[in-house]
Amino acid sequence: MTDRVLSPSLAARLLPHLLAALLVAAATLPETALAADAVEPRPQALIAEQITAANAADHVQGGLDAIGGIGDWALSNGTLCAIVSDISHESDLSTTGGALVDLGYCDRDDDQFVAKQDLRNGSITAPLNRHRVRASVSEDQASILATSHAGGLLQEVRFTLDRQAPNRLRISKRYRRQNDDATDLQLLVPMLFNYQSMETFLLSSTDPAKSTGFEHIGFSSGGVSAFAAAAQPVDTIVALGARDVPNPIAYGWQLGSADLVGADGERVALPRFAASDRSASVFVVLSEPFTFGGADGLGTVQLLQLALMGLEPGAVLQLEETLWVGRDRTVASVTDQIYAEAPRVTGKVSEGGSVIHVDQATSAGFAPFTHTIADASGGYQLRLPAGRYRLTARAAGARSVSAEVTLSDTGADLPLLALPASARLRLPRGEPMRLVFQGRDGTDTPQLQPLLTDFRVLVDGEPDRDDRVPMVFLAGIDSDRKAVDLPPGNYRVFATRGIEYEVTQTDVTLTAGETRTLQIKTPTRAIESPRQIAADLHVHSGPSMDNGFAPTERVRTFVAEHGEVMVATEHETLYDFQPLIDRMGVAERMLTITGTEMTGQVSTALMPHSSGHANFFPLQPQADRFRRGVPANEGRRLRDVIFDARAANPNVYAQLNHARENDHFLDAIPSDPSSDIDAGAYLDHMGPAGYPYNPRAALTSAPNATLLDPDPITGIRDLDVDAMEILNGTHDYSPTRRRALLADWFSLLLQGERIAGTANSDSHGKGQQVALPRNMVSIDNDALSAFNEQDFIASLRAGRFYGTTGPLLKISLTGRQGLAGLGDMLQADQAELVVRVTRAPWVPAETLRVRVNGEVVASVPLPADGRYEQSLSFQADAFVVVEVEGEPAEPYSTIFPGQRPYAFSNPIYIDANGDGQWTPPGLPAR
Repeated sequence: MTDRVLSPSLAARLLPHLLAALLVAAATLPETALAADAVEPRPQALIAEQITAANAADHVQGGLDAIGGIGDWALSNGTLCAIVSDISHESDLSTTGGALVDLGYCDRDDDQFVAKQDLRNGSITAPLNRHRVRASVSEDQASILATSHAGGLLQEVRFTLDRQAPNRLRISKRYRRQNDDATDLQLLVPMLFNYQSMETFLLSSTDPAKSTGFEHIGFSSGGVSAFAAAAQPVDTIVALGARDVPNPIAYGWQLGSADLVGADGERVALPRFAASDRSASVFVVLSEPFTFGGADGLGTVQLLQLALMGLEPGAVLQLEETLWVGRDRTVASVTDQIYAEAPRVTGKVSEGGSVIHVDQATSAGFAPFTHTIADASGGYQLRLPAGRYRLTARAAGARSVSAEVTLSDTGADLPLLALPASARLRLPRGEPMRLVFQGRDGTDTPQLQPLLTDFRVLVDGEPDRDDRVPMVFLAGIDSDRKAVDLPPGNYRVFATRGIEYEVTQTDVTLTAGETRTLQIKTPTRAIESPRQIAADLHVHSGPSMDNGFAPTERVRTFVAEHGEVMVATEHETLYDFQPLIDRMGVAERMLTITGTEMTGQVSTALMPHSSGHANFFPLQPQADRFRRGVPANEGRRLRDVIFDARAANPNVYAQLNHARENDHFLDAIPSDPSSDIDAGAYLDHMGPAGYPYNPRAALTSAPNATLLDPDPITGIRDLDVDAMEILNGTHDYSPTRRRALLADWFSLLLQGERIAGTANSDSHGKGQQVALPRNMVSIDNDALSAFNEQDFIASLRAGRFYGTTGPLLKISLTGRQGLAGLGDMLQADQAELVVRVTRAPWVPAETLRVRVNGEVVASVPLPADGRYEQSLSFQADAFVVVEVEGEPAEPYSTIFPGQRPYAFSNPIYIDANGDGQWTPPGLPAR
């Protein structure tokens, strides 16, 4: 799976015959709105104004996903603070702003709201670009109005906060088609991006029997049938924020009404549905009622009617939405507000921190109603209307207990929920390590990072993935986890600290109610890597919009893996980890460089294919700027973003990320490339060319030549990156992807583009490995206390490093004129290659390959002592690359599941004719 954040198939496959492909530039549109705004004197607690340098300190929010800044629009009622982006700022699926981007409580830095976007006819290629934002304040409320006028379709979206309901943000929307020639609107898809960062709950506030709770059906990557199966007739989507953060939060998105108001004033309720999966949560509102069939589902009869629907000229589609905000990450923090008149009931569970699920009895059984979390003493309270309920408490160690209760209009005392005893294992203290648990002798491998919400997404009736995380990360500090609760059984536990340390293991048998201390040997150093520093140049956590992994836990995982330099490349924002590293007391064990991952995905007439994904570092966060100062990228060429990044820091390092999905375009370049290509796989669509890169063709030939096309003003090319990823750990090991990227890399090197090859984890959540793959960077003094960022970047730019998932390399070429290492140039027509491979005893490595100009000139079994020498002769200038590979076996397969032992070097360049210049060898004749 790539870190592409949204599949285009949500639109392209839902209603292919309805979708438009053209975006109209918002700057050219007339400033038309459906209503006028009167600016009133502002009461102290009600605020609606544009953020300036003078007031930014009062309005710019904090939190994992806070991105608003100067130029954006602040909205507040004294309890909630929201930010609507300015038109000049791009959105996730648009080149313009006017979108709600931040929402949280004013008294704490808790924003985890990603963004909302409305899709016309469900198409991500034709978003409703807004072109004007205005603010107004009255005696009772503060509002921000965003408007657009595209293709004769008028849109007005008003965000309102008031004093009467301080935890509620109201969103009123009106859409009007001007005339017969205007863009039609068959359906509207308001979308809330959860991008795998939130657990969502579907609720019907009017008919709880229709609620489906935390169980969803995947639709973002499926066709129309998948969406039809996922669509539910519910009116509320509750999204829970990240765990392990100081200020938890929840958002309840409620669609109160969706009506069609005809030109004659007649009002008709419209069919609407909701769906949620890991990528997005959406409401779908049709522009007309069904002629046949009910509105409780999207069956064949309903689907056949969609193509006949449309918004008549003069008619208005009106939506009333509410965003409820809760001060903890529970569904109850939202439902307590929706059912504010219901009795408040209290209960107790035998173990603090347990999760309580509440299901309501219906004619068909029990349906999900709400969910909460017990406090440290086991107490909890929530509002429940009269009725019969099933209460289920869940806790770590796969434990649960249920009870039924009937509540009257005055409520009732809830029964004690007594959880069964677990087996508790105390964990080691004081040393960094990762502990990996494996079930034995019939015992299941445990889930040690349980969600306890049972959130899951089904595809074809089966869970789309196994979220099991049988690992615990320890940084050797006081805040480390102290114990784990396990089901009784037999376990094997491995302790590891990355590829340079040994792996230790022990077996343990636990019985119910037993508490023991894990006795396991602390991993010690197995191999040394003098004058090399371990760096992961592509790491994510909660500040990226596509996961909710707390920054504290990201630091803990990196230390546990003995990563040394972590380049923080959060999507579309800048987050400096160093203050957190200092507070956690691990500055002697790791350090960080702040960067960003540009994540282009908007299609425009100027840029029909995205500029892909690329990392830029180091960059300095600007706390009061939109996206903390990250350059805009949507609808722009990669060369434009490179220019902006280097304007911010001339020493910035640019890395092209996961540029191929696999090798499906390597052997046979198609005449018509697939339209369903991952936007992050840049060389699969090559931005403006819309055509795959052909590594067998000259860079100067079409369509490859688009990479060389210089900007007429800056002279920068799309290809002016410093590096490209050869290994990306987010994708399970893929020989086809590696094969394709190696072919691309060698093709570029042969034609004189001295781009380095990197190996990075692209780690996001707890279940993904961090600091593997990693880069081992040559540096004179590898002590973290002596780290110099400029020297580090210089080593990367010179190619003085290699990528690895286990084996460590030392490589040199010696000729008459001296010795050269990685990234160096050697003047010689004959040279002696010396390779020294070291590895921890548990890391397999059997094969060594030597490549000259990308072609394998030797493939031999790796000698037992890891030392290999070979004489090489060169008729012309060339480059040499070395690879080492092994077959995964235990315990490697358990420590690094889905990975394969592999290392590759950056080139050593050969000046065979001794002219002091390196002349590219050129592509081989075919």
